[in-house]
Amino acid sequence: MIFTLPGADSPGQRFASRCDEVRGLDHRQAQDNKFRNGRTLSMAHVNLDMDAVRSEIGPYADTQTPLAEREQAYKDLVGFLPPRIAARLAVTGALDPELLGLQEEVRLRTLYPACFDTKTSQLMVFGILLAKLLDAAMLHARAARRAGASWEEMQAVVSLAYLYGGIPCANRGAEIIAQLAEFESADRTGTIV
Repeated sequence: MIFTLPGADSPGQRFASRCDEVRGLDHRQAQDNKFRNGRTLSMAHVNLDMDAVRSEIGPYADTQTPLAEREQAYKDLVGFLPPRIAARLAVTGALDPELLGLQEEVRLRTLYPACFDTKTSQLMVFGILLAKLLDAAMLHARAARRAGASWEEMQAVVSLAYLYGGIPCANRGAEIIAQLAEFESADRTGTIV
């Protein structure tokens, strides 16, 4: 299915918009949700007014690591800054920058252990999140592909999740792989999905 979403300029924005569509929100519903009460209700693609957040909560206050550096780590891994991550960086970075530093330290230590390469770690995280049917599985599936995971490796992870989680995991996993294939094809051809 090929369609154009206004404002979906970057691959990350197109990907997040596609997440809304796949969860059953057509473009009109996604726009309705986006502007209901002035905020997005969808969790995969939250459009926060970061100026308003900073105005109410305060500016990013971590003096150890610049915000742009923290954001870049996610962009390098997933290809864009996921909205939930942007919110955590802004809110916790303003209200408890020390905790944000600790969170990011733990994230780096666990996602990038010396014994696993990034692809292996991301495949495992994809499988864990898929087995729990959490929507962040899509982001880590994308990260695994960006790190070099093959379609066969992705399917092997889905099969493992299916073994312990049943048909819902198999269905969701296949859906994620299909969405990634569609997204990668569109990204390669310049078509907006």
